[in-house]
Amino acid sequence: MANYRIAVFASGEGTNFQSLVDAVRNGGLDASVDLLVCDKSAARVVQRAQDAGVDCHLFTPKIMLPVKPMRQRSWKCLNPKKSTWLFLRDI
Repeated sequence: MANYRIAVFASGEGTNFQSLVDAVRNGGLDASVDLLVCDKSAARVVQRAQDAGVDCHLFTPKIMLPVKPMRQRSWKCLNPKKSTWLFLRDI
């Protein structure tokens, strides 16, 4: 079992996400990428997650506002995964 469980927030091409997935697959990172959280269903990163067998949680920012409910919903999707690392990307 991997020492670290990774959740990634991304909304674009997903090249950094793919780098994490590749590092885990190649044994260069003792971790598992367990979750992608994305606000754009058409983002390339969503397809990358599906191809890698990584769970994906999609949301619509307009529905998620204000901030407190958004944080609560994000926590609900993260908590069951028991993520030990969270990677955020400027979105």
